[in-house]
Amino acid sequence: MTLAEKIDRLGRLRDRIHALETEEKALAGDVRKALAARPGKRADGAKYSAQLYSAPRTVVEDLPALRKAAGRRFLRVVRADVKAARELLGEDVLRRIGRRLPRKQLKVFRKAPATGPRRRPK
Repeated sequence: MTLAEKIDRLGRLRDRIHALETEEKALAGDVRKALAARPGKRADGAKYSAQLYSAPRTVVEDLPALRKAAGRRFLRVVRADVKAARELLGEDVLRRIGRRLPRKQLKVFRKAPATGPRRRPK
């Protein structure tokens, strides 16, 4: 497979994944609504079953208490939400206190359709 063929295949796969994720979210929302209205919050299909259930999670909102409990391990316990920090503090503040790391990203995008006859280079 040539590089051009691999790029085209990757683009098609990403298009399909995006479409499937969008469909999955919508369908899961429909199933959640239908199950919420059923006694027992459960239903069966021919090959799969679905059930709504409670899954409690722990949320720590008292950061000073968490810092005290974690001690020197605090920075290993918490993660910075850089997107939220950027919204709250601004990009300038983040650049002052942080550092920019180089990163490589692969961007695959659909090419615009050709608008006219292609000319061959001489």
